[in-house]
Amino acid sequence: MGICWDTKKVNDFIEYFEHAVHNYMEPLAAARAAYEKYENNETFVGQAAEKSKTFIGLKQKEVNRQQYELSKEMLKKYTDLDETFKVMVDPAADARIDTDVVKKVQARFQGQLEGLERSGFNIQQKSMDVFDRLSKYGCGVEEVYFRNTIVKYDDYCGTGGFLQDCIRKMEDFDDEASRRVINSGLKNAIIEHIDEVSEITAGLDLINPQAVEIDKQKVSLMALGASVNSLNPFSIPFYPPGLHSIPIKPKPTKLEEELKAISDRDMTAPQKIKDSIYDDARALNKVFSLDAYIESASKKYHVDKAMIQAVLFREIRCYGYDDPLGDAQVRQTYAYEHKKEEYDEWLSNIDPMNYWKKPSKQPPTRPLKYRSDSSTGVGQIFGKTAIDAYNLHYGTNYDRKNWKDVEFFWNKLQDEEFNVEMAALVLCAGADEFGYDINNLSTEQQRVVFTRYNGDPENPMAIAYGYTVQDYYNAFSEYNN
Repeated sequence: MGICWDTKKVNDFIEYFEHAVHNYMEPLAAARAAYEKYENNETFVGQAAEKSKTFIGLKQKEVNRQQYELSKEMLKKYTDLDETFKVMVDPAADARIDTDVVKKVQARFQGQLEGLERSGFNIQQKSMDVFDRLSKYGCGVEEVYFRNTIVKYDDYCGTGGFLQDCIRKMEDFDDEASRRVINSGLKNAIIEHIDEVSEITAGLDLINPQAVEIDKQKVSLMALGASVNSLNPFSIPFYPPGLHSIPIKPKPTKLEEELKAISDRDMTAPQKIKDSIYDDARALNKVFSLDAYIESASKKYHVDKAMIQAVLFREIRCYGYDDPLGDAQVRQTYAYEHKKEEYDEWLSNIDPMNYWKKPSKQPPTRPLKYRSDSSTGVGQIFGKTAIDAYNLHYGTNYDRKNWKDVEFFWNKLQDEEFNVEMAALVLCAGADEFGYDINNLSTEQQRVVFTRYNGDPENPMAIAYGYTVQDYYNAFSEYNN
């Protein structure tokens, strides 16, 4: 896979991420009030109560602070990479480059240059012969020179030319960005924080507090602020739904090394920052933890088990910090639509004679980032994509243009078992689209199906995805056998 960059997309992401980081601490005021209420709750007593209160006082607040500091550091690193690109490669606000595409253009022009050199030399020789023969008769004959044209071509596509310089700048930028990422220590800090949060989660799971009824309101650990994310729509969780608990299993060294080699070849420096939540070992452990679901989906839909493992590994491995932000936008959008529906119903029921009552209820505020769908869960599947695959297989008529149908599937995709099943069905739908037999795919057909899982089969990024996932498939297939 070549080195890719799109300044507009990077800047859009930085802008939204900056907004999320800025707003992260604001809702924590409500969370901290809940923490204090919980710590001061005298009706909740006992050993478990005291330990959980101590945790709230000493650990939870520190976890919030660490997440905020890590988010700020990540934002600085994204901004630094953006500025570095503008200095080293292209300062334009709409700069976009893919070295694979540039190399193809370069190869095509170099082929034209070789043809021009051969043909141009012959034409130039003939023009010189004609000039020698006819100039003595006073004919207005001019010699034809191709040297300037060839020089222009060489300046554009030759060694040291413009296109080669573009590739060199991108490679230099990628090396520099990788060096900065590695030296920043950010990845290790994130992994350490994730480990700490995982340990805390495991510890909390062991606490089984009992609460006393107070005015029919139950006071419990979860109700009073064990989860900041429930209070904060802009929170930046480190795992998607279902991805917070990863069992530790023996590591198959050969498979892990093969997968890591493929990932290293596939991922650019900016991706390694954005997608640093899971390294290859963690992603592989997560795939192993889904084995029962994968096995079931493989048999149910007659899809090669390694194909499902390959796409799930790729999606989990590349789960980045922009993914939970996208999911948060979708949740906000659905909440807005439900409130808007309630408001519209209320408005329609107002008696014209009492229209003065209208100002007593205000319409809901549309989200800053309105988004009705996102790729979500372990297979990173859109609600609309799941609808299409489900309708095709089961003959149902869910409407991908109806936000309530999309919401229904998007919510179901938060369940790991359903998400794995949909990953299998999306692969089936991709094969069906091209008239392939999912049970009898050639290597090329299989790559096309993997490409279609990601998006448009003509898109260079999706094509690169297809080749990468096929490499993952080969590794899993060998391991399974």
